[in-house]
Amino acid sequence: LALANGNGSIEAAAAEIDEKLGRHKQAVALFEKALHDGASEADFAMDPDMQSILSDREVSKLNKPDK
Repeated sequence: LALANGNGSIEAAAAEIDEKLGRHKQAVALFEKALHDGASEADFAMDPDMQSILSDREVSKLNKPDK
């Protein structure tokens, strides 16, 4: 991650690893950074390993405007 700072794809992959290791809060924070750095939530929508991250309330509200 230190060498790939700002690379959304690598950050998203690292978020998936954090999730698999049971570090959900870290995974969500890293995935939010990945989205900010260019990763697309749609790229991970079909990945079963990413579902717990994508369904997290913090991630879910990132792409939805407040009403």
